[in-house]
Amino acid sequence: MKQTTQSMNIVDILIVTVIFFGMPIYTSLSQFFLLQEGAVAITDTLTFTDQDNIWAILIELISLAIAAVYLKLRRFDFTQLTFSFNAKAIVLTAGIILIAGSLSELYFYLAAPFQDAGAYLTSAEVAPTDTTSTLSFYLVLFSLLNGFFEEVFFLGLIFAVNKKALPYAIVFSLVIRFLFHTYQGMFYAVNVLLFGIVLLILRSKIKNLLPFTLAHAFFDVFGLGLLPIIDIVEKIIK
Repeated sequence: MKQTTQSMNIVDILIVTVIFFGMPIYTSLSQFFLLQEGAVAITDTLTFTDQDNIWAILIELISLAIAAVYLKLRRFDFTQLTFSFNAKAIVLTAGIILIAGSLSELYFYLAAPFQDAGAYLTSAEVAPTDTTSTLSFYLVLFSLLNGFFEEVFFLGLIFAVNKKALPYAIVFSLVIRFLFHTYQGMFYAVNVLLFGIVLLILRSKIKNLLPFTLAHAFFDVFGLGLLPIIDIVEKIIK
């Protein structure tokens, strides 16, 4: 029986990072500079069509396949990436959504007054205004895949390093998470960075990666914050 590799070295991390986020970082930074020049509006960077989502799904599936082949060749032990679906996972998902959503709203409340008009949208404005007409199968499918895609890297693979290297790997992961969200503008990129920090703190207590991927997917669909959740509840009550 071939011996598996429990931890990755710095070269492994860099290669996997390029596989996962090389192209996204390049396109995100390109979009960011266009946003800074006024060539595109913030609403344009936060709007995606079904075609956009389908294309993103294909890219992420290809990236995952390439990463899986590389890690397989490196004899990486995939069993350390824990995904377990049970009642506890659902409760944890709800808890992560409430904690991360609340802190995101706090960030909006504290930081928004210092932003120029038109530089950002509230979490409610980012979220679909009509969940019955705006949501699509491809949006939900992409969100589920993207939640897995991002968090299996940031909360899974990044933690598969030796203990001495872990603090550096975590800081590196936050930089990467920030860079490939710059297409949304600096205001949102910082919000995503804070979201990443919250997940990392919770990850130290929660080993199951499924709640993180589901919470991430939820925010991809409805927007990072609590106002979209409140809006949904109000519509259900009505």
